[in-house]
Amino acid sequence: MIHYDKLAELGEKLTSKNGTLMLASCSSRIIAADFFSSNMRVLRSSGRFVELVEKTEHDVDHPIGFEEGAYLKCGYYQFFD
Repeated sequence: MIHYDKLAELGEKLTSKNGTLMLASCSSRIIAADFFSSNMRVLRSSGRFVELVEKTEHDVDHPIGFEEGAYLKCGYYQFFD
């Protein structure tokens, strides 16, 4: 999970004031709940006010039959500063 933490940290630094950062993963090595909570932990630690405004995962045309099959996840994080 440390790699995702670093990506969120670097992404925050590149996101302009009042900007939106999109973080995504197509790996089964991290479950969606851990991915989203890790991103928020790292982004909030920056001292900037940020909200998760939307998250997406698999759509209905991509059925999931086993836990590792739920590998697509994407979060849109809005900064307010």
